[in-house]
Amino acid sequence: MSDARGDAADIGLVIPDLGNPFFPSLVQAVERAARARGVGVLIANADNDAAIEHDAFRMLIERRVGAILVSATHITDSVATITDAARVVPVIQLDRVVVESLPWVRADQAAPIAEIVTHLRASRRQHLAFIAQQTSIPTSQEREAEFTRLMAEAFPDQPLRIVKEAMSPEIGRAAAREIAATWPET
Repeated sequence: MSDARGDAADIGLVIPDLGNPFFPSLVQAVERAARARGVGVLIANADNDAAIEHDAFRMLIERRVGAILVSATHITDSVATITDAARVVPVIQLDRVVVESLPWVRADQAAPIAEIVTHLRASRRQHLAFIAQQTSIPTSQEREAEFTRLMAEAFPDQPLRIVKEAMSPEIGRAAAREIAATWPET
């Protein structure tokens, strides 16, 4: 990526999936904060595709944005694009961190899982299952790892009950039916 950066006040925002309910809220928050500072936001939806994400970075750099905020599409496939872009323009990772050496802002993924498991165990539930997203998404990996750790700690003799799926309401319902059929005690 060549250095096409100017003194533009606009920033770029690259999100992996506008259909994911988390990201419209993120877009709104970024736009509100930018607007309050007189900054415009150019938004690119990567459709969960690292190649589209790469093209979005190139387009934003060519448009001379002053910085790029990104929530990466893939835990490994996004690394080169983000690292290369950071040599040209400031890059801040939002939520999905794939390059630890670059600035990032994110939510704790483990704490909510721990709270849910603690709550379910307090209500005497002993057979828990987890619907995991794709393992290519950093936040998904972190949530699944925490569930796995907690279950191994609390119920070391039980089989781990995890169904891995892409996320949508329809797929979530199908995964729940699979859990009920595979592990009726859950």
